[in-house]
Amino acid sequence: AHGRIKEIQYEIFRSLMYWITIQYDNMGRVTKREIKIGPFANTTKYSYEYDVDGQLQTVYLNEKIMWRYNYDLNGNLHLLNPSNSARLTPLRYDLRDRITRLGDVQYRLDEDGFLRQRGTEIFEYSSKGLLTRVYSKGSGWTVISL
Repeated sequence: AHGRIKEIQYEIFRSLMYWITIQYDNMGRVTKREIKIGPFANTTKYSYEYDVDGQLQTVYLNEKIMWRYNYDLNGNLHLLNPSNSARLTPLRYDLRDRITRLGDVQYRLDEDGFLRQRGTEIFEYSSKGLLTRVYSKGSGWTVISL
């Protein structure tokens, strides 16, 4: 596994409380993950498939497809497909490959590449580029501690 974690176990009073195994392909990408939390829990199995460019293509949960991903020619995530749904969520990008839309949610970025708006949420930054405030219709302004 080239120094990567393959297995972790936590035992308390001789009971296995947490267990995870991870498998990798020859490119070092995670291909399988199995997790068990609690002594009586079922094991949750994840597996991952990649396209010829090495980009994540399919995520399986307990051997059922959970997500499918498609990419544009620039390598940007182009379509999300949850589970076996016929519903596709498109993503759109500007000429600088910055996201402008995820499904029905529009994104606005300033000239420096900072996210200014995501749907109805508004973001403000300090002169150092640190996020200072977020506005949401539901909760109003939230001040971020610096």
